[in-house]
Amino acid sequence: MKYKKILVLALPSISSFAAMTVTGTVNLIMVGSRDTLTVAIVGVSNMIMYNVWAFFRARPYSELLIAQHYGSDRMERGIKQTGIALYLCIAANLFILFVGLFGSEVILAVRGSSKDLVREGRGYSSLFL
Repeated sequence: MKYKKILVLALPSISSFAAMTVTGTVNLIMVGSRDTLTVAIVGVSNMIMYNVWAFFRARPYSELLIAQHYGSDRMERGIKQTGIALYLCIAANLFILFVGLFGSEVILAVRGSSKDLVREGRGYSSLFL
């Protein structure tokens, strides 16, 4: 019985990971008839975006703290920490935006991509991030 409760709590996270995977697959299906460089650009960009998304998704500290404060009947502190978490999310989004706009070429090169992929994929990965 306890496993059902845990599964119900995990369903939003499971569905969001599945949605990200489906989105990447659809992106690859849409460009599948093009040349191999285009498919490689989309595939590498999907991997980068999935890793960035998973990194930030794996840190649900604010949800944990809110649940603890709700359980201990100290919601005023939970609301304060929610505001802090919101500011941290805004800062993280601005950081990702900055890296996506100005560092996508470096990210593609660090991933070991070919020079053609880095040159041609710079614009797509900037938009995707």
